[in-house]
Amino acid sequence: MSTYKIVLLFVSFAVLSVLLSSCESTTVSNPSNPADNFQINVWDYSENHYFVDTLYKRCFNEYYNDSITSYTLENSINLNNNYFEVWVQCNTTNMYRRFCAGKVMLGARPQQGYDTSITNPRSIIDNKFAGYFYKLDNSQYYVNPNAGFIGLKINIPVEFHVGVVYRTNSTSNNIFGKGSFESSFGDTLILKLVKGSYSDPSIAPVCWNLQMKNVYKTPYTNLQTTSTVFLKYNVNNVYRDTIPGTTTPLITMLKLDRYNNATLTPPPDGKFDWLLNRTIFPETGYIVFPILEPFGKGIRNYGLDSTYTFTEIYSQKKIFTMISYKAIMYRLSGNAVY
Repeated sequence: MSTYKIVLLFVSFAVLSVLLSSCESTTVSNPSNPADNFQINVWDYSENHYFVDTLYKRCFNEYYNDSITSYTLENSINLNNNYFEVWVQCNTTNMYRRFCAGKVMLGARPQQGYDTSITNPRSIIDNKFAGYFYKLDNSQYYVNPNAGFIGLKINIPVEFHVGVVYRTNSTSNNIFGKGSFESSFGDTLILKLVKGSYSDPSIAPVCWNLQMKNVYKTPYTNLQTTSTVFLKYNVNNVYRDTIPGTTTPLITMLKLDRYNNATLTPPPDGKFDWLLNRTIFPETGYIVFPILEPFGKGIRNYGLDSTYTFTEIYSQKKIFTMISYKAIMYRLSGNAVY
């Protein structure tokens, strides 16, 4: 075994040891309501949600703030006529495999087609990858065509790439990639990559930027509207609904509560807004914050200082944030009825 591999193995065991000791030594009294059947520390966001392009971050903000402009309308994704395709990397044994060349942040397809800089199968971390992929059917993912993100309903190996092919509803009808809908069986497909082999801000900053970090997975599926969701702050190892010195419930502060649930109109009522396929995806159990960085910019926008922010969620890998002293600062909890 090479010296490099020995050192890497030693480092991996060292990190694992730190993680385990941290988890064993962290105790929180009265962590939640006894009726709660799930608790999620906020560093543990879902890793199955991706923006199709970084431009859709603006679209997300407009969509979730009910302030859609022509910018979002022009860039909205066309879901008609099988134009939208999602492809996941696979092994050579997959009978449905197709050879694909993918590029992160792929531009609109020129009228004459992509040049060889795109179709060349050379792989570059955080930029290009070529290999075998298989197409997901639409029961294996969901897409928000206005906010410009996809969510996978399946788990995939962490090192596998994910790519898409789509058209926009713009007046120019921009096409991104070249999918199976307009290709012969032996053709190389062209994908716009939304996930690379690394989720690391230092090695793959573009792919890191495409990964959403404001979506959380409850351990249950097919949730009912009687489910409850709470957002709490740790005060001396007791989780509270508010941050010290404030009176606004944390769930209201971070926009998971903007409406009265009885009327679905403002003002907020201090309870989680059950907005189907916006804040909650009942089938898969995902919760979506209407703010892209709720525990960073969301906290600061309320006028609170860095004492209460957990910005490392958005700039560091989970392996570091999970052992941070802020790891138990905030928690999503509730009672899932399913």
